[in-house]
Amino acid sequence: MSPNAIFPSSSSGVRSSKITLRVDLQREIFFPGDTVRGVVTVQLAESLECSSFYVELLGRSSSRNLNQTNHNFSRLDIAKRQRTYAYERKTLWGRVIKTSTILGAGDTAFFGPPWAPREGVVVFPVPDGGQRHIALRVTDEDFGPDSADDNLGEALIDPEELVRSTAESPVGFCTHLLRRGGKAGFGAALLRGSWADSAEGFERELATYQHLCRAGERPLVLTIVECHDLKSSDLFSANDVYCQLHALPSGVKPRLDRPVPSPSRIPHILEPCSLSIPFEFVLPERLPPSIEVSRAFVRYSVYGCLDALRGRSPSAAAHFTVLPAGGPRVPKPIVGRAESEPRGQCCCGMLPSCRTPDGFLGLKVCIAGSEYTPGEAIEVDVAVANGCSRSAAVRAAVVRKFSIAGVLGMSSYSEELCSADGPQVVLPREKQRLSLALRLPPCAPTFRGDEACWAEDVAWLLQHPRGERFAAAEGLKGHPVCWEDSLEVSACIDGSSPEVSHIIPVNVVPPPPEDLAAIRGEEHSGNAVDPQATLLVPDPGGSRDPCHPEHLFREFLSDQRWAPLCAVLALGDRLGG
Repeated sequence: MSPNAIFPSSSSGVRSSKITLRVDLQREIFFPGDTVRGVVTVQLAESLECSSFYVELLGRSSSRNLNQTNHNFSRLDIAKRQRTYAYERKTLWGRVIKTSTILGAGDTAFFGPPWAPREGVVVFPVPDGGQRHIALRVTDEDFGPDSADDNLGEALIDPEELVRSTAESPVGFCTHLLRRGGKAGFGAALLRGSWADSAEGFERELATYQHLCRAGERPLVLTIVECHDLKSSDLFSANDVYCQLHALPSGVKPRLDRPVPSPSRIPHILEPCSLSIPFEFVLPERLPPSIEVSRAFVRYSVYGCLDALRGRSPSAAAHFTVLPAGGPRVPKPIVGRAESEPRGQCCCGMLPSCRTPDGFLGLKVCIAGSEYTPGEAIEVDVAVANGCSRSAAVRAAVVRKFSIAGVLGMSSYSEELCSADGPQVVLPREKQRLSLALRLPPCAPTFRGDEACWAEDVAWLLQHPRGERFAAAEGLKGHPVCWEDSLEVSACIDGSSPEVSHIIPVNVVPPPPEDLAAIRGEEHSGNAVDPQATLLVPDPGGSRDPCHPEHLFREFLSDQRWAPLCAVLALGDRLGG
């Protein structure tokens, strides 16, 4: 995997003699607001004891920056920051259904924020006769190989009573008090419910969860709105809250004065089978694009997991790229002329050249334009004059150079986006014209500090909160993070360091609107992926800011009428205020 400004699509799965698990996506490039469709395939050679089979959409970012701990820079610590932009979980099979985890929720967990509006929606199969009560358990997720999730509270739900109370409630939901060990005082859960035949706007959930319901069962659309007044189960960290629902075992009476049976004691057996279950997720309208640099990234993935009751749970992942939508956000025009690094001049004075112990080496490079879109080929004409007694190797590559203003000043490094096939060999004492083609991979547009560019959304990844203050003190100007692209053609003798090189700046621009429509696949329709359809299958290869009111406040400030206030808030955040 080439670490450029885009995280390439890839897929990894579990394949053994007993189980095969794989996640395939319809395509490898998506845009904010698109629908991510795919198929998860599981093949079992023998029975597996598990509680559920689910898929999970995860878009998150992480960065590692130097953090100053005193005034004279004698001590620096590495500060790691994480943030989640998209997170949604869907259960495709099983009798225990889990919602997404609200990281850092604390004593109040809000479900269904703007970045994941379907977060608290589950479809639960209810039998027409017999036991109808559903056990709701609010749980604190503990991460680690030997850690067990903590029970924060539980409640018993009567589906008929829930649907009737939701219809009669003036606010559209009802309250269920949470108990633990048969005792009250552990908070409450706000729920709403409706039967599938009367539910509106949940066609996508019902199509995905159709594998849960069996003959004689009725799907209940249950929405968890909020869980509040939760007790803390961790001494030093906030609760990471998720909810799980399961039917009471047969023969167990619904009693509030006794603990609800744990779902781990309820056997769930997935018989040997070969399943291909379609799924789909809708990306939020506002997302930062994928980015992959040496000390920060924004990655988007879909995970499929069998939640085994014993041993390690098998899982598979499929990664995809999120690109910014096309429009007026294009890089600034290239300023200046092409650069060259000659060490001398050839006899005719026309080619940049260098003189070696065996003679001179000349090089001249020409390209048709200066702007190219991802996936487009750059045609390069190279004229080489080898006056040495040894062969010369010519190599061409598109290089992306990153410039970052951090705590210690301006730092820069380079990554290769693409290169021509192998070095071209020019024989001794010969002149030769070469035609090279370099095809750009799916990558982000060039960014030179234009405030209208999408990179403003991810600039915080590469910059310490107080980095701009130190950059200003050292006289550094410009945007705190930028990247420029250039075509670099170099020639050397017998594999030594480049003797002569030619550098031409280029702009990587977003695709035109007609190409965006083709990439999006807007001419195709349908709510699910046909398992028999041809899929684009690649070779195997911080908290989340969960504060719901704060996010709504930021969404409100995104209105252009509040742009000056947004700028003040952003400046205060950069200065660590």
